[in-house]
Amino acid sequence: MARDHAYFSHLALGIVGGVLLLYGALVAWYAHESMVARAQTYAASSMERALALRGLAERDAAGALALSAEDWRVRLDSGPPSTAELAWWHEQEVRETVGQLLERRQPSGWQRFVYGFQYLDGQSRFLVSLPMPDSRWLSVDASTDVTSLSLGGFWPTLFLVGTLVLMLTAAKHLTRYVARFSVAAESIGRTGQLVALPENQGPREVRRASRAFNAMQRRVQALIDERTQMLGAMSHDLRTIATRLQLRVEKLPDAEARERAERDLTAMTSILQEALAFAREDSSTEPMQRLDLASLLQAVVDDAMDTGGKALLVVEGQWRVTGQSVALRRAFSNLVENAVLYGGSAIVTLRSNGSVTVLDPGAGIAEADRARALQAFVRLESSRNRETGGTGLGLTIARTIFDRHGATMEFAHTDRGFEVAVDFKPPRVAG
Repeated sequence: MARDHAYFSHLALGIVGGVLLLYGALVAWYAHESMVARAQTYAASSMERALALRGLAERDAAGALALSAEDWRVRLDSGPPSTAELAWWHEQEVRETVGQLLERRQPSGWQRFVYGFQYLDGQSRFLVSLPMPDSRWLSVDASTDVTSLSLGGFWPTLFLVGTLVLMLTAAKHLTRYVARFSVAAESIGRTGQLVALPENQGPREVRRASRAFNAMQRRVQALIDERTQMLGAMSHDLRTIATRLQLRVEKLPDAEARERAERDLTAMTSILQEALAFAREDSSTEPMQRLDLASLLQAVVDDAMDTGGKALLVVEGQWRVTGQSVALRRAFSNLVENAVLYGGSAIVTLRSNGSVTVLDPGAGIAEADRARALQAFVRLESSRNRETGGTGLGLTIARTIFDRHGATMEFAHTDRGFEVAVDFKPPRVAG
């Protein structure tokens, strides 16, 4: 389920990131356009007030100056301010708006008017300077904040949050169906048990995919069952034939020929049994149960010692696993038997992190041959002697069982010999 959560997390991250990026771009564009519009409107209204104030100053200069306020300073100067001081990055848009106003009104001397925004001590100011008939200039210094960006607001933010909630809810709803597919596929791949998907839930495409997936599961299971039945029938018939051959071999007068024939019959019977066991592993229906790994490994080591092998179990920590007892015991038995056969002894170590290692002092498997060693019926030992090599199914069966339990199996050469490491990891296993 962790992978399903990761899938939703990645999808949610993409949705949230994309929406926030789009929202940020729209807010920045809106704030910019709003700022320019406010500045143009403020500049036009300030020019209208300045024209009216100039008309008053021509009749009553003292009355005009009396209208000065903290954010609307009025004075009479001997000349206009320097235009170099008038600087704002949207000055051109403002000048066009005010210029259109002046062209419509065409007050006297309007071509000589000086106006624009200026930043002084972190404060935005709109300056207007108009010529008077007595050669003086009427200057207005209006403080304003219209040139500052205003980002967001309550309603846009509320709309954004609502949009994200709806999109994430829809994404969670869709990923739920992906999680079902993941669980079903993992179940048939690891445990061999079919998990039927609901065929009447979700969008039409999901329902169609569920029906197709269920049909595929049934076909796969039918193929596995047919193969197992076929191998079982073949094994039964061949064992019957082998039994008759055994009776005939015992009547052979030549002792050496009789011994060779008996070895061949024993090898053939063993191959049949292991091939059937390999096929049955794919269709195993053994129930899952809570197991103490230390107890299971102790039984494996005891079995190896009962047959004359040298084996030792070292328990460094306890670990419990949810799995199939018979299957896991068979898998570890294959590893221990290989270690005893090819290395002379086996040291099995259970660590506190859920790792199990099987160590033998032998030469082990060359790195170039490790992939081949896991293939069915591949024997790295070239002879067909049952004393020096098996059928080539031991490691394949072990890997199949470990895969079904969510464990990994890796080979390594150490300074003490050849080591096979099996790691059980959560969430399949809880320590």
